[in-house]
Amino acid sequence: MTATQRPTRASVQAAALAAPRPAPRRPPRPTPLRVVAPGERTPQARLRRRRLIVFGLAALAVVGLFGVVAEHTVLAQQQFRLASLQSQAATEQARYQALELQVAQLQSPARIVSGARSKLGMVPPAGITYLVPGQKGAKVKGQATPTPTTTPTSTPALTNSSAAAPGPASPTSSPAPSAP
Repeated sequence: MTATQRPTRASVQAAALAAPRPAPRRPPRPTPLRVVAPGERTPQARLRRRRLIVFGLAALAVVGLFGVVAEHTVLAQQQFRLASLQSQAATEQARYQALELQVAQLQSPARIVSGARSKLGMVPPAGITYLVPGQKGAKVKGQATPTPTTTPTSTPALTNSSAAAPGPASPTSSPAPSAP
């Protein structure tokens, strides 16, 4: 036959008859029937159960691996956060110590006295007068303090806090001499 010729029906049938025929199929042998005891599983059921167990264990292993990876990721993130917080705490600790030093310098008595004298023009008083509670108009003069080396200005002088407030003398003030 050439490429331009068409096969005829007879030639197709002859070719089909000439081809070897497959051997006839034997019907599958039926499995012998038997009585199944209660609770006994068939081989197919056992095979299904094994497959289910294997699949379940594989799924459990995959979930476990994802859990380990997720836990590691969270742990790494928390470690970075902890390092950042430790750095911030160290910075704040240094700042706190610097502020403590500044407070100590500002609270020093020498700085307060020098500021009172230079900025406010205050001078120590010439003498201290103690008031005794319970006596009307009775004043007891204390020991005279030395006069300041600078001349007093028109600003009011510093006074003792116990002299301004009536009541018992404070524990830090010296006892008043008795009147003659």
